[in-house]
Amino acid sequence: MIPVVKRIFQNTARTIQEEDAMPPLEEDHYASDDVRGGSEEHVVRYVLGFSLALAITCLTTTWMTGAMMMP
Repeated sequence: MIPVVKRIFQNTARTIQEEDAMPPLEEDHYASDDVRGGSEEHVVRYVLGFSLALAITCLTTTWMTGAMMMP
């Protein structure tokens, strides 16, 4: 009985390995200018800088106003 079970497991393992063996896929290569979706104007840098300055100004104003209102 054991040789039969061993043979079944070997056949199952061999079948799984054969099914897993797939041919390698070819990769498509495109030029970066063709696939780029965004602009290269660096506007994001300015928006982030302005937003950071605005957030710091608002938080500082809130903090200082609260400090001045304390008795």
